[in-house]
Amino acid sequence: MKQFKISFQNPFDQYITQINYINQEETVKSFLAIDWAKLNLECFNKEEEVLNNFYFFDVETTNDQGFKSNLTIAGQYTYGEQLENSGPLFDVIYERPTEKKSRGFLCLGAEKTKILSTPNHLPDCDQAFVIKCIMAFITDDFRFLENEINHGMKHIFRRD
Repeated sequence: MKQFKISFQNPFDQYITQINYINQEETVKSFLAIDWAKLNLECFNKEEEVLNNFYFFDVETTNDQGFKSNLTIAGQYTYGEQLENSGPLFDVIYERPTEKKSRGFLCLGAEKTKILSTPNHLPDCDQAFVIKCIMAFITDDFRFLENEINHGMKHIFRRD
């Protein structure tokens, strides 16, 4: 059975808060219980009191083999008209282990399997998209996460 660990780093607290995982619905409620818009304003107005510039909501799971996957939702500094019009924005960082097989130099050696974990990052995500990502992560919808994050990255780096 998978184990879940949920953490929240408040920008004004030194330590990370652990949130007990109960079920999918409670995980989303835990994320929504954080007043991200208020945090943005407080970070902007009380900049000298901020202890952690990187504040986040993190969901981590460990599979039966002991490999960890995580979804980190990091708050972006959003304020003024942008905050009023779009609401708070987030960076979504998704990471899970994948197997990579190789045969070494010139493919002459015995086949070796490595477990790699590469983070995928998508900035400027709204709250509705973040909730979809949380649900996809909890329900093991890796295809959604990888397609959406990779699709979003292509739009960011596309040159018109």
